[in-house]
Amino acid sequence: KRVTKFNPNDYKPYYYLGKISIKDKNYKEAVKYLNKSIKLNPDYAPSYFQLGNIQYIQNTYRKAISYYKKAVKLNNKNAEYRLKLGDTYYRSQIFYNAIEEIDASISIDPNNDVAYFLRGITVYKLAVLEELVNAFLDILSDNPKPHKVEQRSEGFKKNTAIDPVTKKQVYLDMADAFENAIRLRPNFMEATFNLALTYHEMGNEKEAEQYFLRTIQLKPNLIRAHLKLAELYINTKRKKKAMEQYRRVFYIDPAMFVSHPTLGPEFQYINVLNKFRSELEQEVNQNPNNPQNNLLLAKLFYAQGHYGKSANLARKVLSINPGNKEAKGLLSKIKK
Repeated sequence: KRVTKFNPNDYKPYYYLGKISIKDKNYKEAVKYLNKSIKLNPDYAPSYFQLGNIQYIQNTYRKAISYYKKAVKLNNKNAEYRLKLGDTYYRSQIFYNAIEEIDASISIDPNNDVAYFLRGITVYKLAVLEELVNAFLDILSDNPKPHKVEQRSEGFKKNTAIDPVTKKQVYLDMADAFENAIRLRPNFMEATFNLALTYHEMGNEKEAEQYFLRTIQLKPNLIRAHLKLAELYINTKRKKKAMEQYRRVFYIDPAMFVSHPTLGPEFQYINVLNKFRSELEQEVNQNPNNPQNNLLLAKLFYAQGHYGKSANLARKVLSINPGNKEAKGLLSKIKK
């Protein structure tokens, strides 16, 4: 819109020019305008917040923190400012400060699904950090406890690093946070998957299975969800269901089994790559013009280094479906 009057001492136009420049990804111009806005009104919190956003977008999180802190200092009742500061602390691995800001944001706005999700993952990171610090304190103390250091020698894994009482409370806090995120956004896939993982590690296999299945409904091609569900089925002596999950993984990305073609002792080290490949080839023979199966076999040949066979099948897919982007992409990789 055309500006008919402009007051050179008014900070607002410079602020809005800064926002527009951010949207246009012209960050140098944005910084210039926002700094001009701050010079005219150093108490206007949104200008600092936008400067923080520029640093955040560019992944310079430590610099972003100083701007977000200034925005929060000027307006500490703004839930968005507090959450963004918490998010940036998290990305900077300053977890104590992150949880403080996230909790402050939730207290102001208890209906933000992202805030609860971020709280769930930060609770775990904070607990692991505490255990890490305690381990080093043991090493540095006058009377170190070798047995404690030894217990943590596996790299502070989630299932070994935290003592049982603390671990239980951490998982309960995580589950509560992820459940709140899902309550506010039922199709929140990331929160659903993290809730499934949390229940799985708590040993609550019934709830874990429910949320793994829901995750797969939300994102059918999420390989990690299928693999974790297969693990759960193995632990609960349901090998047929586990095998079905591995089969689904094969049909999502057959390359997953090229370097690790066999399963573990629960399946007598069966070569599932040969098994699934045989099933796929049979399907292709029965229905030679099915583009999906031909493309899958092309992907498998490519992963095995049989580029000629892969290219032939990709061309076949394109003869059936000329617009198939995956087949075009595969041919492009082979030509390189």
